[in-house]
Amino acid sequence: MAKYKLNPSDKKTLGGKSLFQVEALISFLIFKKGDKGGYIEKEGNLSQDGNAWVSGNARVYGDAWVSGDAWVSGNAWVYGDARVSGRFDLSVNLSSELKRITIDTPKKLEKLKKLEEF
Repeated sequence: MAKYKLNPSDKKTLGGKSLFQVEALISFLIFKKGDKGGYIEKEGNLSQDGNAWVSGNARVYGDAWVSGDAWVSGNAWVYGDARVSGRFDLSVNLSSELKRITIDTPKKLEKLKKLEEF
């Protein structure tokens, strides 16, 4: 059973790519059926399984993938070959660093935050 659909009436264009707002088709976690989420380029960016979700003004595109119980929110951008999975909440602006890494634990995010300080 599908958890969300792409809303073609609400899209953003980013570098020539169309990103579509996601809309919940079922209620899960704190989300209710009909709630609008963040923006993804294609269904291949957000798993229909588990509790993974993109919300707020967050954007996921390219070959990036959000799965498991991961939640990408706020103004976070996940793109390139990035993977966000497991039980994870990404709500920061780390877009440039998320092009080539896989974040599946909070420990990896702490390492990434330390890299930003340089």
